[in-house]
Amino acid sequence: MWKYNKYQLGEIVIHTNVSILEFQVYDIYPGVPEERDNYLYCCKLLMGRIEDIGKIYKYQENDLTSMRAGTKEELSALLTESINKGDYERASQIQKLIG
Repeated sequence: MWKYNKYQLGEIVIHTNVSILEFQVYDIYPGVPEERDNYLYCCKLLMGRIEDIGKIYKYQENDLTSMRAGTKEELSALLTESINKGDYERASQIQKLIG
């Protein structure tokens, strides 16, 4: 996993400037060098305009605010999606979070 990331895969977050936009952390990319506040988060839109739901957006760590951890059902759906796409590294990270 990562050393200093503030948010975890599957966590539900909101955008700090537009609090009605709700996202699920889909993937995490550490910056170089890997240090605090230097992460890029790929987030899947869960609540917002209907035509944009499911789209992936990229945000810096300071653009996001945590709402809650992902539920087991949400993490399981993310795990299934990762397996179906052949992204086994991300799938193993999500599996560790599920337990």
